[in-house]
Amino acid sequence: MSRKPIHPFINKLAEAIRAEYDLDAPMWFPVTPDKMDIEILKSESNTYSEHDPLQLRLNSWIGLKNGHNLLAGYQCEYGKLICILEDMDQTNEIPLELWGRILRLFREKNRTTDFYRIFFIASTSKREMPMVGHPFSPSNINGGYTYPCNKDSIVIYRAEDATRVLLHELFHAACCDNPELSLDEKEAETEAWAEFFYCGFISRGTPYILRDLVQRQSQYMSKQNALIKEHLGKKKVEEHSFPWRYTIGKQEVWERWGIFDDNSSVGPIIIVGNSLRLTFPQSNYVKRREQVATTSTML
Repeated sequence: MSRKPIHPFINKLAEAIRAEYDLDAPMWFPVTPDKMDIEILKSESNTYSEHDPLQLRLNSWIGLKNGHNLLAGYQCEYGKLICILEDMDQTNEIPLELWGRILRLFREKNRTTDFYRIFFIASTSKREMPMVGHPFSPSNINGGYTYPCNKDSIVIYRAEDATRVLLHELFHAACCDNPELSLDEKEAETEAWAEFFYCGFISRGTPYILRDLVQRQSQYMSKQNALIKEHLGKKKVEEHSFPWRYTIGKQEVWERWGIFDDNSSVGPIIIVGNSLRLTFPQSNYVKRREQVATTSTML
């Protein structure tokens, strides 16, 4: 059976990603976080946020102060990464080369001075469906935030799915939000772009691989969203109740773009289980290619 032609959106993204991979990877170097880094990290960790009701940031900061967690820093031409890690093993789980390429792609056109400061609080708390009868909350799904058009403070506070979160927050930090959209619509569109670019980077710009990854991501979100719809109920889905913006809403964006395709003919069977990780987990082959430990959930 012949495959459908590759969608023009997919070809266009593949072209941009392929151009990135024609370049040498950005070089990262270990650095000691400076006084400003620590001050911002402390402030972000100790400030209450409705997006972090489990207080993962605060607990990680307390662990750092008590000597249970580790402080690490890395820097490349395009950004600085300040980390609170739960153990030394996590230093081998961060896909630095990939993140450097992502940062370079988010430079403003014709500018070489863009520099992003990312605070990565690598809590191992997983994203999971709430128990039956319990509502969804940010504790089930959120893992990062930033401030629009602000490159100085991107905060990621879960290790799981951190690459996708980095992409999502970069769209905000790089002023890519559509001001004409409501907050829910804006977040749904941003999440749709993040997951599309995620597939793009995993494909390294090969169009037919990107097409298959988009189809696989479509399968994953379709199965996950079926569980979410069942949990929410029809009325709450129609009201765009949380977490519509990150789940059902972003699928609607992919459908509008014409790239959503949950045909089950690609790859092994998708298993979602109880997970609210928003991108399908990567294989050990991809993890080794990206030079991270196979235990890593950060891809």
